Amino acid sequence: MKILKGILIALASLVIILAIAVAFMPSERVVERSIIVATPADKPFKMVNELTNWTKWSPWYLMDTTSVMAYSENSAGAGAWYTWDSKNSDIGTGKLTITNSNAPDSVIVSLEFGEWEPAVAGYYFESVGENETKVTQRMPMVAKGFWGKFQIFVMENVLNNMFDQGLALIKSNAESMPDEPETPGKVEGLREEKMPEMMALTLTDTTEIEALSAFLERGYGEIMVQAGMQNLEITGPVYATYHLWNEENGIAVVECGIPVNKEGKSEGAVIFKKVEPMIALVVDFFGPYENSMKAHMAIAAHAEETGMVLGDTPTEIYVNDPSEVSDPMQIHTRVCYPMK
Repeated sequence: MKILKGILIALASLVIILAIAVAFMPSERVVERSIIVATPADKPFKMVNELTNWTKWSPWYLMDTTSVMAYSENSAGAGAWYTWDSKNSDIGTGKLTITNSNAPDSVIVSLEFGEWEPAVAGYYFESVGENETKVTQRMPMVAKGFWGKFQIFVMENVLNNMFDQGLALIKSNAESMPDEPETPGKVEGLREEKMPEMMALTLTDTTEIEALSAFLERGYGEIMVQAGMQNLEITGPVYATYHLWNEENGIAVVECGIPVNKEGKSEGAVIFKKVEPMIALVVDFFGPYENSMKAHMAIAAHAEETGMVLGDTPTEIYVNDPSEVSDPMQIHTRVCYPMK
């Protein structure tokens, strides 16, 4: 009996000590775990940012691989979500949404699970060496009262193990991910250039990004008709100025234009305008139009490195006609950003 009494006293003492420790715990705690992945940041970023990849590494999914999954139409980036429905009562039903995606640095997600308060977790990708990335998973937690603190105390150990398991699988999947083929096209001649004044007929409208090519074709067609009717000569290549580019909503506001030799008049949607001279940061891109984002990225990188402030209405000048070029690598696009 003395031994049993001693055990009970010891257990009671542990309970009291635990209760005191929990009572003095801070109300806000952060669960954080990290791992080093032997790849550039873009690969582990894609494992998290593309939600269909989560079935390859998420410990919650691996607890019940028969869970019924449903995904948003766009399954990657800010706004993407998936839901799950499991017969396992420990997993139940819920929804995960990417609330912020900053490639390739971070992904923030919101988690809705049963009767629990919505939770937020962040995944952070930090380059720490050549072809090495520190991947960190972080989840802040806020306790309400003593029992809330006790729940966090219990959950912290569980989450540490879950985070370690998930990060290890992100690492193995990222390190086995094949390299993507290089995007065709080359960037040349980054420079500051004075863009001269010119006269142009233009047409501006909102278009779906997926329908951009059709929009430009229609716009240039309408402008050419007006140029012919007004007896105006074309003095240079066609161009497009992008006043808005919203990939999340899939829309753009685009001004397509054709330079002309003399003053014309506005008719319907086609507007005559005088384009003021400006100083621009300019680069030439040679390759398929769909890869010309490389030119925009080169200008953005240069501006960041030099502290240069650029305007947010870039212009693409389509120097040659792709129908007259046999080699797609010879399609020439000049990208110009106004300098402030």
